[in-house]
Formats: sequence, C-alpha cells, structure tokens
Amino acid sequence: MPASNNTTRFSSRTPYYHASRPRYPQAVIGLLAQHLGLTPQSVVADIGAGTGISSQLFLDFGCTVYAVEPNAGMRAVAAAEYGDRPNLKLVDGTAEATGLPDASADFVTAGQAFHWFDPAPSRAEFTRILKPNGWIVLFWNTRDEEDSVFMQEYSAFLRVFDKDEGKTRWQAARESVMARDAFFGEDQLTRHAIPNRQIFDFDGLLARALSSSYMPLPGTPEYPQMEAALRELFDRCQQNGVVSMNYITEIFGGRLKDYCESSVSIMDCAQRKMRVW
Repeated sequence: MPASNNTTRFSSRTPYYHASRPRYPQAVIGLLAQHLGLTPQSVVADIGAGTGISSQLFLDFGCTVYAVEPNAGMRAVAAAEYGDRPNLKLVDGTAEATGLPDASADFVTAGQAFHWFDPAPSRAEFTRILKPNGWIVLFWNTRDEEDSVFMQEYSAFLRVFDKDEGKTRWQAARESVMARDAFFGEDQLTRHAIPNRQIFDFDGLLARALSSSYMPLPGTPEYPQMEAALRELFDRCQQNGVVSMNYITEIFGGRLKDYCESSVSIMDCAQRKMRVW
C-alpha cells in the first residue's frame, strides 16, 4: 500500500479516533523505567503519534516528546489536547523521514503504528535519530479475541468489512518484530503483556468501530448494514447497557541490530541486553 495512502487513511476518522481508541496502561512507563532506564529527562521520538494517545504516557512522566505525525488533522487534535504541555514538540514527519536531528532521541517509540511503516527506510531513520545506547519500543493494544463471546463476535463482525486485510498486515508486522528480522539484534528484544479494557455504551462502541480505517462511514452505501449489525451484536451482549472491550497491551523493546554490531563492543552489548520482564 502506498505510503501516501497510509498517512491520509485516517483523515476521515479523526472525530472518532481520539474519543474512542484505548489508552495505554500506566504500567508501561514503570516497565520502561525499570528495565530500559526511562526517566523524566529522557527524550522520546514518538513516531506515528496520531492524536497524541501514545505521547500522553511520556508527557505525563515528564519526558520531552517529539510527536512525529504526518496527518495534519491528527496533529491538530494532538495540539488541541496537549498543546499546552511545554515538553511536547509536534513534528510534521513520517517514520521514514522524521525531520529530527541526528542522535537526538533516547527512545524511539511507536504505539499502534509500526505496521504502517516501510521497514527498511524507517529502520535507517531510527538508526540515524537514536542516541548511542538508545532503545526502540513498539507497543499495541491488541484485542483479546478469545476473552468473551462479545470479543469473538466483534472480531467476526469486523472481518466482514475489512476489505484491505488490515489485521493481516498488523499480524505480519508483529510477527516480523517477534522474529527479530526487521529491526532488532539477536536476543535484543523482549515482550511484555498487560491486560487493558474499555467499557462502551452503544454510541461509544459505534465510534470505536468507526475509528478503524476500513469501516464504512456515515453516508456510504454499506453504513446502514454495518450499524444495524453492530446494534444487534450490542443488544445481544450488553449487560446493564454496556459491553467490555478487552485488550492485551503488548510492549516490545530492543536495540537495533546495528547498535550491537558496530556501536559498542560485543561485551558491552551483552551486558546491556534486556532481561525477561
């Protein structure tokens, strides 16, 4: 899929995205602080920052955050929500061309965004902007599809409308990360998982569905069918007027392979490997 489409595909979703997408557990910060040395003085380049949901974690901790986002509408929401934070720097850029200075970031992060990046040029760009000893942290809120009948049926509902196989693309990116063949050196990656959830009434659930880039929007021919199917699912699964959307927040952290091959000695690299979290 052309990169230009990737940067604009959520333009019509902005009203739904910030309101309905899940936030990230505060425990993410604790993990990064304990295992990777994140501090309030760390400089974070948050790539594909969108409306600032991922950046908020680091802003609240006190980090200087360069929120790199190519979509003007999403940057505008981030500015409205977090623009009064002196530690936020909004940047019009992409994963492949951030516009940031060389060796300027202690951490490069991507929340719910890595699967939209072109791996080879973004890897080169992350290598350029990371400081020595810098870390890459990738994280997703992954729907726990087997958690409940509602989660199973909601996933089946989405597949009816996912014409561009978004889930397949996301799974391929995640598997590439897990296989360590895209970014990370051998044994330089670990994974941690944290339960997460949202509680929705029907309007909230509808907004959550509409935040997905492949779902039919109001005014399109498929929209009435989609809304009716979602209403039927909600009515059948709701308890006391709400449903629970359950996730696993997956966090992947590691060093770039080139760092371990060329930036430091093998012994130093081995000493700095992340342990099991």
